[in-house]
Amino acid sequence: GLLTGTNHGSLSLHDLQTGDLLHEFIFQSGFGYAKAVSADGSRVALRGDESVHVWDITSKKELVHFDEPESINTQHHLDMSADGKVVAALNSDKLTRVWDVDTGEVILTIEECVTSEGFGIRLSADGSRLLIARKFFGDDGWERRFEVFAVPSGEVLGSNTFSNDTVLSIHVSAFSPDNTHLAFG
Repeated sequence: GLLTGTNHGSLSLHDLQTGDLLHEFIFQSGFGYAKAVSADGSRVALRGDESVHVWDITSKKELVHFDEPESINTQHHLDMSADGKVVAALNSDKLTRVWDVDTGEVILTIEECVTSEGFGIRLSADGSRLLIARKFFGDDGWERRFEVFAVPSGEVLGSNTFSNDTVLSIHVSAFSPDNTHLAFG
């Protein structure tokens, strides 16, 4: 199926062949900014203005709903593990939260996440690693950094900082299946 967001508080599932509307997932008023689908196509997550929702696509039931601060700028990043059991969202309160979808609990919070165009987050397929590409105010002014965190411990597994005069923009990223390598560009 094809998933499309609307500006009236829903996410629409269409038949890919005919374009017919199969189901409309209702989440709130406002925009659906970021979407993620599990690798097996069984779950979909959406980051709206003030919440993150996860639905089971087959049953059409909402599995969990996380209230979030109203997103007032471009902090609309969202990702989901391949099995749909872990969801991460970067929010305008400068926090990245990672949830266990089955329990509804926040399992990791990373502070001071200020991103801009071309920066964001990525979960590994198994949900055990989180990449955050962000900018921060360091000793030399605004700098850019990517960091890889273990989920749920929050241990920094690797990082690299780039000076302000270095152009760093991450538009795509991927972990290797064994989580030993990371590619981004």
